[in-house]
Amino acid sequence: MDGDTRSARAARLPSRRDRLARGELVDVSPFARAAGFRVPVALTRDAWAAGIDISGDRSPVERSGQAVRQRAVEMLSHALQAVRRASDSDAVQFNLYRPTSNCEGKAIGRLAIRDHFLVRCEPGDLGEPVVTISLANSLESEAATELKPQQL
Repeated sequence: MDGDTRSARAARLPSRRDRLARGELVDVSPFARAAGFRVPVALTRDAWAAGIDISGDRSPVERSGQAVRQRAVEMLSHALQAVRRASDSDAVQFNLYRPTSNCEGKAIGRLAIRDHFLVRCEPGDLGEPVVTISLANSLESEAATELKPQQL
């Protein structure tokens, strides 16, 4: 992407700070540091819901803050491993299996659902490297920039 294209893109997109304030992005930087990231990391709302949110049919123990932290660190560790394996990619996808209850009919048991996520490293509001993780099938059309694993 040349400089003019980046400037035009930056002029029409809301800032990362605005997206965080509106709740479109969830800052997971404290969890990301525990997973090994060295830059700020945010998840889109749909990525948070699919990968980390533990509401719904979970027990109160499974919905605790410690359980959220554990799931977040696990997810972010998978993301960082995928980035390190694919060091020359513009964007990196990874899969995450999550358990869920099967309450259809009389069959009750544990199933694993596979979600596909996309990791992008892009310039933040001040040009600093930041990471955004979204569902791979989300309709976000923002262009990815080259990932730099040594910075993450």
